[in-house]
Amino acid sequence: MTKKVIYYNERTFNGVSMYIAATDKGLKYIKRSFDKIKANYPHDVLIEDAAFLAPYEKQLEQYFHGERKTFDMPLDIEGTNFQMQVWNALQTIPYGETVTYYDIAKQIHNEKAVHAIGGANGKNPISIVMSCHLVVQKNGKLGGYSSGLDMKEMLLSLELRHK
Repeated sequence: MTKKVIYYNERTFNGVSMYIAATDKGLKYIKRSFDKIKANYPHDVLIEDAAFLAPYEKQLEQYFHGERKTFDMPLDIEGTNFQMQVWNALQTIPYGETVTYYDIAKQIHNEKAVHAIGGANGKNPISIVMSCHLVVQKNGKLGGYSSGLDMKEMLLSLELRHK
């Protein structure tokens, strides 16, 4: 098994500490827990490198200041075919607008997969760049969020303020 080199750094945006990780191919991970990076990539080499992550962090900083509504960074994400379909659909959600899990299911032509959409969102490794925080339940309630509902509420509020 070939080991990948994954560069990571911890940054704080809007009072929330996050770990950002990328490879030479692109952004790989944004989460609140370093333990999740280690668990998801146990056979890879993890190197702390703020300079390497600076271009990614700059776009995230702009997002958190309401100056950026889309991201144009390379991505290096891996998932099942179904997860990739869901994650590609997430990238089509306009800034500051919400869609339902059912809307995503319809978009990927799998209307019976509503609960599985939630599971794919929970596995989303770059949850701010691929906007799973904009996916809500049919009744308008937030549903779940792998980084916590407080984070989902903060991101939704941020985007509505700067829409």
